[in-house]
Amino acid sequence: MIDEIDTRKSFSALIAKQLRLHQWVKNILVFVPAIAGHLLFEEGVFIETFSAFCSFCLIASGFYIINDIHDINNDRKHPINKDRPIASGQLPVNLALFISIIMFIIGAVLALRLGFLFSIVILSYILLNIIYTRYIKQIIILDLILLMMFYTIRLLAGYVPLELPLSPWLLSFSIFLFFSLGLLKRYIETILLRENNVVTISGRGYSINDSNILMTMGVSSSLVAGLVLLLYTSSENVTFLYNRPIMLIALVPIYLYWVTWMWFMAERGIIKSDPVIFAIKNKSTYFVLACLIIVGLLAGIK
Repeated sequence: MIDEIDTRKSFSALIAKQLRLHQWVKNILVFVPAIAGHLLFEEGVFIETFSAFCSFCLIASGFYIINDIHDINNDRKHPINKDRPIASGQLPVNLALFISIIMFIIGAVLALRLGFLFSIVILSYILLNIIYTRYIKQIIILDLILLMMFYTIRLLAGYVPLELPLSPWLLSFSIFLFFSLGLLKRYIETILLRENNVVTISGRGYSINDSNILMTMGVSSSLVAGLVLLLYTSSENVTFLYNRPIMLIALVPIYLYWVTWMWFMAERGIIKSDPVIFAIKNKSTYFVLACLIIVGLLAGIK
């Protein structure tokens, strides 16, 4: 009986690892439009946004499985990805494919419930994932553009169910920040190559010699995002949301601290995988988040 329980727990842990439940935190981006517009706790808003969050989580997990099946040979040559359930042989491909189909079906049902436009957003995410997996993943820079778009689509998904007007400020900031995070992810991979005495990333277009340009582009992009944030604090938009918008200027140095800290951690080899997941697991991120909330409160949320 004990062995059977242990086996079930082990299998559940294996499935959870394959679905990459820790990656679901990225889908919190769908809450950002409602939070930024101070609408999250208005009637019906949280439920609609949470449904959008669940739909994205299920669809994303389905694609993690598809991507791992497609990349099984490359993952087996990767210093970290070789331990993934499919690449390591712990999870049979047929079973993984069946689970992905279930994820897609449930995610699609939720998407249809949220309306036609949201379904279009989800469909766009699916099509871009297919294009990325089959054609773009090995093309340098273009793969980063697609990664940036995946994040941006999550953000757009938060607008659609609530029929909120798009904020050019939020979208501009997000585009540069997400592009920077994509560059950071590839930079971390080149650091791993260096540590493992490997020249190129299997299944990617990047090599160990690309680390300098990846860092230069990534840091520059993150600074441009900071500039957009600074300009936003002096725009007319903030006067409708805050009583003392001048206080929001304090957001800029807080953001600059966080994004610079991330690059330092990457350069020192402390970040070993996805930078977003590293940030979420690190206490410094929550200190920064607390500071951002305090600044928002001091600015006087209307």
